[in-house]
Amino acid sequence: MEQPIPKDLIFNVRELITDAVTRIDDLANVETRRVNEKIESVVLAANQRFEAQQLALKDALISQEKAVAAALEGTKEAITKNDANTDKRFDLLSEKIDGVMGALNKNVGERGIYVTHSDLSVEMEKLRTSFETMLRPLVTFMNSQQGKSSGLNSGWIYLIGAISLIGTIISIFFALSRNAV
Repeated sequence: MEQPIPKDLIFNVRELITDAVTRIDDLANVETRRVNEKIESVVLAANQRFEAQQLALKDALISQEKAVAAALEGTKEAITKNDANTDKRFDLLSEKIDGVMGALNKNVGERGIYVTHSDLSVEMEKLRTSFETMLRPLVTFMNSQQGKSSGLNSGWIYLIGAISLIGTIISIFFALSRNAV
């Protein structure tokens, strides 16, 4: 038969097992704490890196915004200066155009002194009509005096020619003086 196991031995084994379980629990608690601390340190380091990255990103965005604002301000200044230079160039160009127009107007005025072909033709036609009207009685009289000497007739022709020439010169003079004014 089997011999009964002494109570002391059972108690000692129980105690040993209880001690072993307690130690294992203690070791498990210690290990759990160590793992928890390790996890917390890793999480803390990750959080610190994340916060540092967030801060760096925020600083980079702020710097970028400042750089863009400075670039826009510089662009605005450049546009303002360019507008001013463009206005100066247009003013100078306008002055040159005004000078050219003044010179052209002056030349037109100077050229206005001279009689054009059409103006001269019109004035000469008026003068011819005027002379014909004035000389018609004279021509009629001369035609009625055909019996007189041809020398007298020649004298009248010269006289009419001279009067026509003088009239033409006078009308040209008046046309030139009227255009000059």
